[in-house]
Amino acid sequence: MKKKIPTIHITGLNILMQLLMHKKFHKRKFIYYETYFNNNEDLNYNLSKRKLRYEKKVLLAIKTKFSLNLVIIENKLFATFFYNGLKTITDHKVYSKIFIKDGDIISNNLYNFFYRYMIGKNIIFLSEGIGIYGLGKKKNFINKIIKFLKLKFKFYKRNCKLSFYPEKIILFKDENKWTKEYLNNYILPYDKIDLLSNKSNQKYIRTYSNIFLKLSKKFSYYFNQNYQCFYPIIGKLSYEENKKRIMKILKKYNGNVLVKCHGADTRDFSKIKKISKRIILMEGDSRWFPGELFLKKKTLFCCYLTSLIFCMKKNNVRFSIPQNREYINYSKKVFRNIEDIISRKIKFL
Repeated sequence: MKKKIPTIHITGLNILMQLLMHKKFHKRKFIYYETYFNNNEDLNYNLSKRKLRYEKKVLLAIKTKFSLNLVIIENKLFATFFYNGLKTITDHKVYSKIFIKDGDIISNNLYNFFYRYMIGKNIIFLSEGIGIYGLGKKKNFINKIIKFLKLKFKFYKRNCKLSFYPEKIILFKDENKWTKEYLNNYILPYDKIDLLSNKSNQKYIRTYSNIFLKLSKKFSYYFNQNYQCFYPIIGKLSYEENKKRIMKILKKYNGNVLVKCHGADTRDFSKIKKISKRIILMEGDSRWFPGELFLKKKTLFCCYLTSLIFCMKKNNVRFSIPQNREYINYSKKVFRNIEDIISRKIKFL
């Protein structure tokens, strides 16, 4: 009997594009879920609709490039965001049943949507974000025993169809071997970890830039700009706090600074351009372009901990720690352990 190939359930262009850098996944079946904001009266609702149209164009271009077996699911997942200080609270809703089978791979950003459909299933998690490293515990005998006992209990509940827990997690290796060093010193709460081989960001740019150059004149404009530094605006910091950090970059370096808003950050940062003629601001629809595509061979990445830092060579990173005490406390909780490894090996702004 022919062995059935597991389905990959995924949302988010970045994680899909990173996964497709590995040829062994090209023959898999993909189900891509578009996520919607559920509030039509939201001032940002029209922006989110434009994002979904953009996302679909990119997905179809990627599907053609790699000859993928890819299905796009629309009008099924809805999310509404609420903010409590720095904490984001999200209400997740699914408007029809999700079908998951043993062996399927699921991106962990679908966890809150899929939880009840994963109960009792033997599935694999796919993780892209840096936040996963905040779950680790120092590798020692006591923590190994604790992990063993916890996993035994979690798998027992899963086998009894009372709960869910992944059989394995897939992680992406970085160019600087920070992930490998982390796993040598810390324990993540999973039974098995599949660490995918590193693919350089320059190869990523060569693979995907033509897709975006054909789809968007805006992308071509920003992609061909002459800039020395790249600064991604931090969504949890105010305009003034982001402004201070950009001014620090301008003071230290003579070249242009490409400033990119996060895809989920709908604030208006247009007045930042008035600070200096050396600022190139990616705003509006251009905020959805993958940041990795603008991190070229000589670009200096000037920021704090984000997932983008994993695609940079350490010599091109300039670590910049925000002065906001509330944000620092939040970051130490989310990024603990991995921050210690990264900060020992790079230059500070």
